Amino acid sequence: MTSTKLLTALSGISVFVCVFSFWIIPRLPDTRIRHPDVVYDIAYSHDGANLATACGDGKIRVWSTSHRKLVAVLPAHGSFVSSLEFSSDDRLLATAGSYDGTAKIWNTSDWSLLKTLTGHTDSVTRVRFSPDAATLATSSFDMTVRLWDVTTGELKATLGGLDGVVNGLAYSHDGQVIAGAASSGQVGMWEATTGQLKAMRPCTELVIHSLAFSPDGMSLAVACYDGTVRLIDSGDWLKQSVLHTRRPARCVTFSRDGLLLAAGTGGMHPWPDDPAGETIVWRTPDLQEVARFRGHWGAHMAVQFAPTMNVVATGSDDSTVALWKLRSE
Repeated sequence: MTSTKLLTALSGISVFVCVFSFWIIPRLPDTRIRHPDVVYDIAYSHDGANLATACGDGKIRVWSTSHRKLVAVLPAHGSFVSSLEFSSDDRLLATAGSYDGTAKIWNTSDWSLLKTLTGHTDSVTRVRFSPDAATLATSSFDMTVRLWDVTTGELKATLGGLDGVVNGLAYSHDGQVIAGAASSGQVGMWEATTGQLKAMRPCTELVIHSLAFSPDGMSLAVACYDGTVRLIDSGDWLKQSVLHTRRPARCVTFSRDGLLLAAGTGGMHPWPDDPAGETIVWRTPDLQEVARFRGHWGAHMAVQFAPTMNVVATGSDDSTVALWKLRSE
C-alpha cells in the first residue's frame, strides 16, 4: 500500500464510523494496508506511534501512525511470522518465527536485532512480554511455555503440563500470572515468578487460538474454534460467560480501559461456503454486542485496539490490514 493510502487510512478520511450498535461495516478499500502474504498478527506500540504487522513472507513491517508511512521492514524469520509484541516501554519488539523455532528481540530505536532465542524443539506460536519488560514468554508446538531473560537472552524456566500445541499466551496485567491455552482445549495458569502451576482445566473440546486478560485481571477471555469466546472468572474458573461468534474465534483482545472486548473470527471448517470472517466488539459491563466489522475476504487472524485513537485494527489471511473507526453515541 502506498503512503497516500496509508495516510487516508490512519487519518480517518473516508473511514466508516461505527456507532455502538449492531451495524455491519462493509469493505472499505481505502482503509486497507496491503501485504504480500497472510497477516498473522498485528501490534500497536503502547504510545500508539507505531503499528507492526507479522506477515507470511517472514518479514515484519512497521508503520508510523504519525508520519503515516512505512518506517521499517525487518527480515525477521525464515518462515512466516506467527506473533509479535511491543514491550511496555516500547523500547523492544519481540517476534516469533513459526517454522524456524526461534523468537527474536529487536531494538525499536533503530530496528536492529538484539537477541535470537533458541531452545524450543518445534515451531514458536506466541511471544508475550512481562509488564516490566524483564521477561519474554514464548509458546510452542512443543507443548511448553518458556520464560527468557530479556537482557541476557538466557532461559529462565520451562512451563509444562498442557496437552497439545500451546496457541494462546497471556500475562496478567500485574505480571503475577501467565496463562497458556492448548490445541486440546485446555487452559493453564502459572505463577510468573516461580513457574508453579496454579490451575489447569479443560475449557472446550476444540482448539483454543488466543487468550487475553482483562486490564483489571478479573477475567480471562478465551477464543475457541467451536465458535465461542469464553470469559472465565480468573478467581473462580467455574464461573464463565459464553459469547457466540458463529465462526471459529481466532483472536481476542480488550481495549486499554477494559470497557470493550473484540474477537476476530473465520475459518474454512465447518463453514466451507462462507470462509470470510468478521470482528465482533462487545461492551464488557453487560456483554452487549456494539459493533461488527466485515470486509476481509478471509479469516480475521488478529485484532487490536489502537491505544491513542478510537480505532480497531484487524489483520487477515486475505493479506491485508484494515482500520475501523469507532465512535460512541
